[in-house]
Amino acid sequence: MLIQGAITHRRAAAYIGGMDAFCDWGAGMARKKKRNGFRVLEDWIAASLDLPPDLTEAIPRVFWLGRDQVHIDNHRGVSLFLPERIRLETGQGPMEVCGNNMSMSKLSATQVEICGEITSIAFVTKTKA
Repeated sequence: MLIQGAITHRRAAAYIGGMDAFCDWGAGMARKKKRNGFRVLEDWIAASLDLPPDLTEAIPRVFWLGRDQVHIDNHRGVSLFLPERIRLETGQGPMEVCGNNMSMSKLSATQVEICGEITSIAFVTKTKA
């Protein structure tokens, strides 16, 4: 399922609130279900064919196009949506896209396209309290 059209800050709360279950069905949930027999077979086939890990694991792929567009594959959900900051959950930890006037032009269970004036993309490190 792919949501077309720009998702603005005002409409994001409705989408994010209604998509908690939808976003959890990303690559991570599929991997957890296949951990036993099929996962062993997948690992063996991937090793035999020498496939890169970004195709076989839930590693995020980021395509940054100029200053105003970024496409991210293999995310596990949107945890924060503001016009200046969007946080995505990934298999490698939370990823934050910062900028101005940002919106999501495409959103699916594993892919997101963010448009606007993008200034940085970084993984968020968790600090101990």
